Parts: sequence; C-alpha cells; structure tokens
Amino acid sequence: FRNTCDQFTEHVDDMTSQEVTCADWPAMKPCIGRSEGSNCVWDRKLCVTCFSDADGITKIRLQTNNMPDHCPGNSLVKPQNFDYEVIFNAKQNSGTLVNEFTTQNDLDNEVCPIHHDFTTNSLRMIEHGTIESTRSLAFAINGVAFQSANQRSQDPVKPMDETNEQPLDICLGHNQRNSDSGMYHYHDFSPCLNENFLAGKKMEECINNAECEKDTVAWALSGYDKAPWNRKKVIGLAKDGHVLYGPYDDSGSLWQSADVDACNGVWSDDQEDFFYVATQWHPYVSGCQGPANSPHKEFEIYPQCSLNGIDKYYDADAAPAPTPLP
Repeated sequence: FRNTCDQFTEHVDDMTSQEVTCADWPAMKPCIGRSEGSNCVWDRKLCVTCFSDADGITKIRLQTNNMPDHCPGNSLVKPQNFDYEVIFNAKQNSGTLVNEFTTQNDLDNEVCPIHHDFTTNSLRMIEHGTIESTRSLAFAINGVAFQSANQRSQDPVKPMDETNEQPLDICLGHNQRNSDSGMYHYHDFSPCLNENFLAGKKMEECINNAECEKDTVAWALSGYDKAPWNRKKVIGLAKDGHVLYGPYDDSGSLWQSADVDACNGVWSDDQEDFFYVATQWHPYVSGCQGPANSPHKEFEIYPQCSLNGIDKYYDADAAPAPTPLP
C-alpha cells in the first residue's frame, strides 16, 4: 500500500500526508485542495497497519482520507474519514460458504446493491470512520474506495436500463451521487493504479475519450498489460480483510469466469488461501463476502444489474464440471 504515515495514529486527521499536485488545473473548476499558480495541490493520507489484538489475532487497520494520488475528473472531491479494522486474511474452510445463492432474487439482493452485509462479529470488524466507509467493498492500494453499484442497484459502468447518473472519469471513478460528502470512488479496477497510466493523457470523462467510451473493459485492462502489472499483483484490500489482486493470475492470464465464485473470490491451488480478484465483468472487484458458491456454474443464474455481467463471459458448455468440495 502507498502509505503516507510514519506510524499508526488514532485519527485520520492526525496522520502525516503526501502532497499530490495536478498540473494545469482547469481555471473554470474550483481546486479540490489549494491552488498554487495553475496547479491544484491536495494532501493524501493513507495508513495500513497490521497488529495483534488482545487474543493474539492478526488484524489490519486501514485509515484513509480517500483522496486520489492522481488528477480526478471533477472538482467535487473532498477528503473523507475512512477508518476500520478487521481480521487480516481470516482463515477460511473451502467446505464452508459465507454466502450461498440458489435463487435469482438472493443473488441480486447481495451482489447488486450499494450496501452489502458482512459477518462483522466473526470478522471482528470495527468501524472508526464515517458511514460512507461502510458502503465500500474494498480499498485500492492508493487508499481510494471501490464501489460496484449506484443508488439504483446497477453497475454504473454498464447499467441495465438507466444512463449513468454521473459519468466516470478516465480513471473509472467519480463522486457519490446526490451527496455533499464529496466521496470519490472507483467503479472498476482503475487503470490509474498504475502510476504511469496517465502520462501523456488528458484527464477527462470516459465518455469524452474515444478509447474509454468504445470499450471500457479494454481501457481498464490497458493499465495492466505490462510488467509488473500483468502478473498476479495486489491492487487493494477487500472490506472483509482478504487481499484483492489485479486482473491477471500468476501465469499472466486474465482470470476467467470459471475461476471465480459469485463474489469474485478464488481459492489457491492448495485450497489454503482465499482471495478476491479483479475481473473483466461486473462487479469488477470483490462483489460480496466470500467464500460463496458459483451460481453461474451450478444453476446458470447471473446477477441482473449490469450489461457487462459474468453471463457475457461464461460458457456453460465449455466449462468443466464443478469440482466437489472436500
């Protein structure tokens, strides 16, 4: 993680920060931090630390003001107070599911909404920050939140029947709709996590960029197509404390629909490690708390909240039969 802290502090406001400069900030837009000539400068704060609780359980605490380390596409961004702790990489049993979906309604009710349920007690999850933090499915390595839905319970990248209420920028992020909070967040695995991605590019809305508008999936992947990003690489932390990896596996292949459960969760080959991965389809990152079953493989049911859902990528006839759990 791109920590700015020297050591743990009790409050995000008290953390050390890193200055981020966006050169040639548009004159007609208010700066999201402080103006220095034609530049807009703001303070980014992120502190991700591990510690042992009173019972000797390893926990991770993530504290962030949610300010990006790159230019955003609008001037509504404001610092946040996101702060929570959770068991780090909690041991899971591959034969035990946190979520099991057998009906369309059950699947849609968990994967599609902006708010998701977590087993907070078993995860020893404690929220120290604001309410907006609870709606985040994961946090990127730069401290910016991931969300997978809009307030209509649809994918803002490719909504089912509604136009995107606020266009995404070319980092595939935007601000919370109808909210004064100024919460910037990503709705896809952002290509801008690659610090070199924006070099030579103009920050603008995705709909105004021909490549981004034409194929958002290819645009997102273009930030990961070169080493070291085109191998299994950490891009964030899921809200439940499990690691979130990028769109490529160890071999340099994109994760396939047959690899993941309903929450975009994956088991290691030895079934010892559970983690989440970024995918070409919605929910793009961790979509709910896993481990879960794979209803797209078992029942051929798919979340109905995106025009870029897993059903566009899964071929039941070509997929191998599900492996029985031990």
